[in-house]
Amino acid sequence: MGCKQYDLIDRIKDVLTIIDAAEMIGVKFRRRGGRVISVCCPFHDDKSPSFAIWPESNRWKCFGSCGSGDQIDLMARHWELPLQQTIERLASELNIQVENTAHDLRLVEQRKEEANLIGEFNRQEKELFGRLARIEHFIEDKLSEIKTVQDLDKLGDLYLLRTEVNWALDKMQKKSLEDKIEGFSIGKAVLKRWLGS
Repeated sequence: MGCKQYDLIDRIKDVLTIIDAAEMIGVKFRRRGGRVISVCCPFHDDKSPSFAIWPESNRWKCFGSCGSGDQIDLMARHWELPLQQTIERLASELNIQVENTAHDLRLVEQRKEEANLIGEFNRQEKELFGRLARIEHFIEDKLSEIKTVQDLDKLGDLYLLRTEVNWALDKMQKKSLEDKIEGFSIGKAVLKRWLGS
């Protein structure tokens, strides 16, 4: 019996890792250790590695702007096919039976949209984290300059701001999405106040 479309994606991902997909398109690995594997991009001429693979999360990204995604996205990019055709081709090559319905296709697109939203959130969170880290460094430098009560009067608000920045950075480093979102919200508010001052 065939599997439904949304189950099919999970079945493909169970069978095909990001490493398997990369090897299918001809990526050569010198070594495979570590959380991130960097190689030359298979989609453009690279003199130095710009293509990163995260085996634990089955994700890839080309820092030369060729794209990013999971193992299915990698195969779609390589074959130059839309997502649905890539899923069907992978299912065929991996001998996984497919049962298509319009509802299943909507779920596939919904999952893809959710992944895109999470990717955009992660990009914005990384950018905000960098800005907050720079603000934290600046505050630490300024606070180290306090020598007198007058200095403290001028820079005392930085103590409170440092606490909020540290709290936001700490939350953004947590694993749970709820903590990351809370840290992001706090960080955005801190940044807004910082830019307004």
